[in-house]
Amino acid sequence: MLYLLYFEGVLSMRRNIVLMILAVIMVISIPLSVSAQVFPLHADPYKGICGDGVNWEFDAGSETLTISGEGSMYDYEKFDSPPWYTYMYSIKKLVISSGVTNIGNYAFSLEKMTDVLIPDTVTSIGYMAFLKCYELNEIVIPDGVESIDECAFFDCRNMTEVTIGKGVKRIEDRAFRCCSSLEKVNVPDIHTWCSIDFGGYSSNPLHTAKKLYVNGELLTRLDIPDEIRTVDEVAFFNCSSLTEVTVPESVESIGEFAFYNCGKLKSITLPYSLRKIGIHAFDGCDVLTDVYYDNDRETWDYIVEKDGSARLLEAGVHFSGHKHVYFPVVTEPTCITAGYTAYYCPCGECYVGDFVENGKHVPGEWETENEPTASGVGSRLRKCALCGEILEREDTPPLFSDVSDGEWFADAAVFCFRNGYMYLTNEKSQTFSPHVVLTRAQMVQ
Repeated sequence: MLYLLYFEGVLSMRRNIVLMILAVIMVISIPLSVSAQVFPLHADPYKGICGDGVNWEFDAGSETLTISGEGSMYDYEKFDSPPWYTYMYSIKKLVISSGVTNIGNYAFSLEKMTDVLIPDTVTSIGYMAFLKCYELNEIVIPDGVESIDECAFFDCRNMTEVTIGKGVKRIEDRAFRCCSSLEKVNVPDIHTWCSIDFGGYSSNPLHTAKKLYVNGELLTRLDIPDEIRTVDEVAFFNCSSLTEVTVPESVESIGEFAFYNCGKLKSITLPYSLRKIGIHAFDGCDVLTDVYYDNDRETWDYIVEKDGSARLLEAGVHFSGHKHVYFPVVTEPTCITAGYTAYYCPCGECYVGDFVENGKHVPGEWETENEPTASGVGSRLRKCALCGEILEREDTPPLFSDVSDGEWFADAAVFCFRNGYMYLTNEKSQTFSPHVVLTRAQMVQ
């Protein structure tokens, strides 16, 4: 009995020693593991990666965020997603180095930022890229930028001046929405401005600024360049300084709201070659008194839509006499007939040109023309998918080789077969033979 008690005591003491050793190992190892995860040796809270080959760094001393490298920035999902958002109230200056090719979505929603430097290597500015930059007073968009995405400068409420580079081709809707302090828009030349495709009235900074400066001078007399074919919708929307506009023969259409609310516009000169004036193009031009149109009234009535052109119709229109201007009506080619364009002048003269050879038939899917019966032949056909002409027709075999149409069970056998209740087991001979005794009639029964 004493021996057993002694033996149990020894075992208990050894067990306690083992447990103590394990506890020490756990105490030592756990802090090391946590430390390695929470405080990695390579982490730097003031720099990091923000694109493929693109890095960021914030210098607290100069309050400057620098984006450098070569390539595209990441697009972020929300305004607070970028890693520098932690310093949003400390960043006063943004420098994007040459080599960076785009500004990502939601990249710089920095309320205290006052200065932005964008290099010529940037070709696009992303969605809400400068959302709510309240302290930003001016932005210069360099010549390399081709597109400005939707809401790019949304609610930059203290921005007073924007400079558009000569490379910009597209500005999406609401790009300058809620930029309520804008007073001045700068462009290097009028060709640059006339070449921009605007996505909506609030994509055009003139909507708020109302003053367009061309090469440093306030625009009052507009001579649209000869190379321009279309005056875009809302191109000069709210341009309050305009007094006179001359449109060259190269222009074929003036878009909707193109000169809407140009309150000082008194005179416009339009070419004989103009084919369309969009609705509301000159509405709000309250002092417009003279329209000099180099054609006759008949053509004028053809190019001006009566609904939505009230101000233009109220102005005094001066006609010069009829000149032919042709309006195209296109007939597309089909599989069997050639295409062509007929050109009509409002005076009645017409000519046909621009012929296009007819194409080839495009076979569609096979269609059932006549369903086969138990012992009778059916037919199917295939039409041209473009013109509907029948290209092929062929017979389809009877459903069975062992059932005649006149037999008492024929209709029931056809019904069962077409609805999947019985299947051919010998496709080659078109017979149903689970064994030598069972027939179709017996199956139907």
